[in-house]
Amino acid sequence: MTLIKNKRGMDLQEIIERNLVFLFAVFCSGVGISMVASADIGTTPISSSNYVISLHTPLSLGAMTFIFNCLLIVLQILLVGRKYAKEHALIIFLQIPVSVLMAAAIDLGMNTIAPLLPPEPWYAVKIGMVLAGSVILAIGVCLQVCADVAMISGEAFVKAISVKFNKEFGLVKTINDISLVVCAVIISLCCTGFTKI
Repeated sequence: MTLIKNKRGMDLQEIIERNLVFLFAVFCSGVGISMVASADIGTTPISSSNYVISLHTPLSLGAMTFIFNCLLIVLQILLVGRKYAKEHALIIFLQIPVSVLMAAAIDLGMNTIAPLLPPEPWYAVKIGMVLAGSVILAIGVCLQVCADVAMISGEAFVKAISVKFNKEFGLVKTINDISLVVCAVIISLCCTGFTKI
């Protein structure tokens, strides 16, 4: 049997398997984010601003996530420059369908989990949801790394900054997460007339 190979020497079956694992990983990440958000005691740093905006506008968390991811794609292109963007056009372009899947998974999770919760769930239930959502999200992230197919816009944006300014990815990721949480607090204060976060 003749196997189709790509530049990295993978056969067609491996390419299909990696892509399926990656799609499942993105779906897991979306469900994990929605489970944490549904607990109503906080959310992940990358989703914090999106979550706050979704609370004060008709847009769903998934829709806001998609819009935010598209903004990050544009910022990546501006950061890396036209030449790099042309050379890596496929990698950048793949972030769009990935963002659609992530947004759909988040909204599916939000719409599925919320109706199952009692009107006033115990705090222990909320903590359990945050823990379960965090585990599901972590599994999704690990599988994305293992699949090595594409990058989520949030991670790709952080990578673009770290490459552009020659800084360690972990440091840039931490600064980015803190910045997003600070933005979420400011947006929340503005939307509530500085009465609550």
